[in-house]
Amino acid sequence: MALALLGAAACSGGEPPAASSSRVQVAAAFYPLAWVAERVGGGNADVIDLTPQGAEPHDVELTSDQVVAVTQADVMFYLGGGFQPAVEELASGMGEGAVDVLGSEGVEFVGEDPHVWLDPLRMLGIVEVVAGRLAALDQGRAAAYKTKAASLTRELEALDADFRAVLGHCEQRELVTSHEAFGYLAESYGLVQVGIAGIDSAAEPSPQRLAEVARFVDEHDVATVFFERLLSPRIAQTIAEETGAATAVLDPLESRPQAGDYTAAMRLNLVALEEGLGCR
Repeated sequence: MALALLGAAACSGGEPPAASSSRVQVAAAFYPLAWVAERVGGGNADVIDLTPQGAEPHDVELTSDQVVAVTQADVMFYLGGGFQPAVEELASGMGEGAVDVLGSEGVEFVGEDPHVWLDPLRMLGIVEVVAGRLAALDQGRAAAYKTKAASLTRELEALDADFRAVLGHCEQRELVTSHEAFGYLAESYGLVQVGIAGIDSAAEPSPQRLAEVARFVDEHDVATVFFERLLSPRIAQTIAEETGAATAVLDPLESRPQAGDYTAAMRLNLVALEEGLGCR
């Protein structure tokens, strides 16, 4: 479907709006990539996010207007590996106009887990790819993109340092979540993720899995079971009610936060982890 829309859009012609013609036109498949492009591009880039706020990026189906916007863009950044099938189908017909950040430094999937953006240091590879492509497309402003990328790199490194400082001193290392979205974060900061459901947030855990996690929570004196923004808290609440644990929210940042940006949302995640894991 996306390729058919791409072909129709290409035949229809059309140019980007004149008011923004001096800026690089960027399409980003979902929020973390859009945030990097916005920060690195600054006032020199117009960025569209193909995943609406509050939507699950895995399930995104592109509208005809979005496909037209992508055909008018200078570049589209996306995360491959089957994470967003509709976007990857569109990218397959775009040649060098589509840039897959998967495979950049530090940006590799472990198993089938796509949530690499939840580790600030893995985001550094994405920053490098985005800055490099923007500089190549807009060579007159290459120094500006390099400067903004360096600033964003320092911000992510500071975020990583804060996570290490806080999560290095926790009473509990077991991170029980409603689904396995936080594996990269857990690996980087010495936590052990236990997901009630697996990688697929839409998959219902079996009664056997619910019983296994409940036993784990009891045996390890887990104080908090975490569930994610955009997902129902029902499964986490079921485990919590059975075991006496509390619940708390983590943001997997799969779409744009309701307030603030990536860094602000990650810092809210850190506060929730600090409280839920008994860090001091």
